[in-house]
Amino acid sequence: MWNYFKKLAKLMTKKTFTMLPSGVREILFNAYIEMNGTSHIFQLLANLNNVARVVIRGNYGDITGSPNDQAILLKYAQNGKWADRTNEIISEFFKRNNTEGTYIDIGANIGLTTIPVSIMHNVVCYCFEPDPTNFSYLQENIKNNCTEDNVKAFNLAIYNEEVELSFEKSPINFGDYRIRLGEDISSFGENLWETIIVPAMPLKNIITDIKKPLVVKIDTQGAEPYVILGGGNILSNADLVIFEFSPYMMKRMGSDPEIVLNFVNSFPYVAIANGENSPVQSYLSGKEAVLILREFFDNSIKQANSNYCDVICSLSECK
Repeated sequence: MWNYFKKLAKLMTKKTFTMLPSGVREILFNAYIEMNGTSHIFQLLANLNNVARVVIRGNYGDITGSPNDQAILLKYAQNGKWADRTNEIISEFFKRNNTEGTYIDIGANIGLTTIPVSIMHNVVCYCFEPDPTNFSYLQENIKNNCTEDNVKAFNLAIYNEEVELSFEKSPINFGDYRIRLGEDISSFGENLWETIIVPAMPLKNIITDIKKPLVVKIDTQGAEPYVILGGGNILSNADLVIFEFSPYMMKRMGSDPEIVLNFVNSFPYVAIANGENSPVQSYLSGKEAVLILREFFDNSIKQANSNYCDVICSLSECK
C-alpha cells in the first residue's frame, strides 16, 4: 500500500509541474541547478540514459572517465586540469634536465598525472592503477593523448609483496580507492564501500632498468609505507618523490609511518604543503621535515580527523 501512495504522489507532483507556465518551470529548474550544481544534473541525466563513460575536454586533452566521478573528472571538467602544482613541479624538473629521464606514477587513476608528463617524449613513463575500470579509462586516455610510445601502463597495485588484496572503492570519489587490510575499521563509513580483489606486486619486481633522473609520484591512500618497503633500489635512487601523507589512512591500514619518515629523512630537500591547492613555501632539511610530519601525524590521530598533506622530497631544491 505504501508503495502505491509513493507512486501516486510522484505522478501528482509530475502532473502539477507540467501544468505550470513554462516561465515558472524554468525559474524552478534554474533554482534547482543553483542549489545542486550543473554537475548533479549532468550525473542524473547520464544515469537516466545509461551513459557509462564521458569525454571531457581540457588542458591535457580529451579525457575519458565516469560521469559519476564527483572528484577527479568533475574537477577536470570545471578547471580543465588536475593536480596542477604536482604536474608543474614534475614537468619543470624534467625541463631542467633536458626533458629526459624516467617517471613512475603509482596510483595513476585515469592518467591526469601521467599525460602532462608524457608530452616530453624522452621521458619514459610507467603508470600503475589497480582498479580495472579506472585502468580501462587510463588506457583509452593514453591512446588518445600520448603521441609517442613512451608510456607503459600496469593494472596493478604496488605493495611490499606479490599478493592479491582487497580493494575498497568510494562511490563518489573515483580517486579515493584504497587497499583494505585486516578488520573493516572505519571512522567515515569506508567499511560499507564496494570491494574487489586486485593483484599487487613490489615495484622492485617490475622495473629493473631506470634511465636517470627518476621522478616518482605516489598516491595510494595510506599504502605509502608498503610502496616504499617494496621499492628497493628504485625508490632509494629517486631524484624527486611526491606523495600524500595521511595519518588516518595509514593508521586504518595498519601501515608504519616510521617507514615514510625514514624515507623522508634520506632527502636533503623536503617541502610540505596542505593539499594540492597550497603553494610550496620553502624547502626544509629531511630532519626538519620529519619533526613536522611526526607532529602532524600525532595531532591528526588525537583529533581523529582525516587531514593529509603533500610531501615533496628532492635531491635538489625545486623551483
